[in-house]
Amino acid sequence: MEQIFQEYYLLARDYVDQGRDKLNEVLQQYDPSQIVLISVVSYILIKFALDTLCFIRKEGIITPVTTTVFYYAKKIPYVQTHINGEFEKFRKEFRGLLNKTTDTPTREMPQKGESAQKIHDIITKWSDRDSKIWRGGKISGAIYAAEDDAH
Repeated sequence: MEQIFQEYYLLARDYVDQGRDKLNEVLQQYDPSQIVLISVVSYILIKFALDTLCFIRKEGIITPVTTTVFYYAKKIPYVQTHINGEFEKFRKEFRGLLNKTTDTPTREMPQKGESAQKIHDIITKWSDRDSKIWRGGKISGAIYAAEDDAH
């Protein structure tokens, strides 16, 4: 076993020596500063390529392509205007929904507290209202489980 290991070790060492000699031969025509620059740029490119390949292997090719396309597309003024318009429509619709489903907000602590029965009635009213919204296919921040007995 040790004999086989020794043979492969010597073979690998010969390949490394040949590679080093060839690299030294190629790099003799450059100044030391150019060699440093070539080394740094080569490292960055190889690292980028390996990171990209690992990402593509995990995420697939579609994710990086669409991410890049959408990143640059959002910088186009026409697209920015369209996105801002859609956000504004959403904000108005959302505010309208909030106003429709929200009772008058309480902005300060009342001087006198409500009775337990009144608080129970308010919570029941909210639960009934939110259940209708929930059953209609919309969600409420007050819904934590899908079972009817949860709320």
